[in-house]
Amino acid sequence: MSTFFLLVRDEGREPKGRTQALAGMSIGRAPENQCVLQDPNVGRRAARLVEDRGVWYVEDLGSTNRTSIRGVRKLQKGEREALRHGLVIELGRSSIEIVEEGADEEATDARDATKPESGEGTLVAGAMDSEMRTLQAPKPVPAAAPRTGATPPGPGRPPTASPAFAQDAALEDGGATLHAPQIHAPVPAAVPAQEPAPELAPKPEPESPPRRPASESPSPSPAAVPPRAEPNWGTDSIGSGTQSMRPVTGEFVAIAAMHSRRPRLVLVNEAFRRVEFLSKGVMVIGREQADCVIDHKAISQPHAEIRFVEATNSFQIEDRKSKNQTFVGTVALNPGTPHPLAPECLVRFGPIEAVFVIDLDSDNVKIPPAWYAGAVRALLVQHQVTAEQAKAAEEEALKGERHVGEALMLSGAVSARTWARAFEMGKLAPPPSAERGGKRGLIVALVVVIVLAVLAFVFQGRLGL
Repeated sequence: MSTFFLLVRDEGREPKGRTQALAGMSIGRAPENQCVLQDPNVGRRAARLVEDRGVWYVEDLGSTNRTSIRGVRKLQKGEREALRHGLVIELGRSSIEIVEEGADEEATDARDATKPESGEGTLVAGAMDSEMRTLQAPKPVPAAAPRTGATPPGPGRPPTASPAFAQDAALEDGGATLHAPQIHAPVPAAVPAQEPAPELAPKPEPESPPRRPASESPSPSPAAVPPRAEPNWGTDSIGSGTQSMRPVTGEFVAIAAMHSRRPRLVLVNEAFRRVEFLSKGVMVIGREQADCVIDHKAISQPHAEIRFVEATNSFQIEDRKSKNQTFVGTVALNPGTPHPLAPECLVRFGPIEAVFVIDLDSDNVKIPPAWYAGAVRALLVQHQVTAEQAKAAEEEALKGERHVGEALMLSGAVSARTWARAFEMGKLAPPPSAERGGKRGLIVALVVVIVLAVLAFVFQGRLGL
């Protein structure tokens, strides 16, 4: 499991050191938090760090200014973002940079691996230069007599250079060019010629057996042919709960298809309101040590599980022998018996209510916006919400990539039960355009009948009938 550290820049000030991330660490302005910020623009309890099965997340706790992930998005209440090296969390005018243990050393090792080792470039260059000088060196010539004016070396007497040597070593006009003295290499000792190696007689090629006609070629026996190895595709737990043989890539394709529909639970209670995204093929709901943790005494461990069924591209919920039962609408689930989940249906874990939300149905068709609009109209007619609340929820939905029902529930305007009931009414109510179209068609039909009656009356008058 990765270990992360926090570099806290409180109101832009440089961090005083690294703080190790701890599971459940709360971040905010209140002194009871494990990570306390002095920034007045940060909420008292703005965010927290969550560790779920080896994966670390930062979760917004409903702060006024929200928790932002630099360059990515702004989290809504209850939403999470996975931690990674270099991630920057922004809270008010403060920021927290995430550093993964060992990430800096790995990056340094990767950069050093691409560089030549110390002295390697010099050695290579020296070897190439030496080889070039060897190719350009003059051929050795016999030793010549010393030039005129040169004194051979002797005991206690250094050799003196000849005028020609001195002229070669002199500088030309202004000292721009320096001629190196011509050095005559000694003649190397003669290398004795090597006798050529005796030629080896070629080995006789083995005679190949006579070929048989194709009709006479014997067929291999069954025992000689190895059995064909069946590929091991692996197993996964996505589907109806039983393991099925298929390529491992199928699991990732199924998960990607599930994520494209953005399935989630909107949990609504007096103590909390949050959105829990379903990120796995099987999500366990429980009081602790679960994929979706609901910290309430009425929740069992585990309480229920939501499963993605790839064969039908749908979702099912199953009770896990919970003490206070699991309900879909008003139906109490029998333990171990899966029940289908419909868009915007009411789910209840004991006293905790939630709404199952999804953007696409089982046919990957977007949920009609007219259904949400019809639900809002039903709430307005029944005086469950005000026009101001409905307008504010629509604006919040556009900013947060959620629908108006989620915004109403998260703001506390309606309960999960109220919204689920209103959505069912919105599905049955005709859209406003259809209502206007029906009235317009009735008016046109009446006008046509009146015009036909007038024409008939005029026509009868002309004929004298």
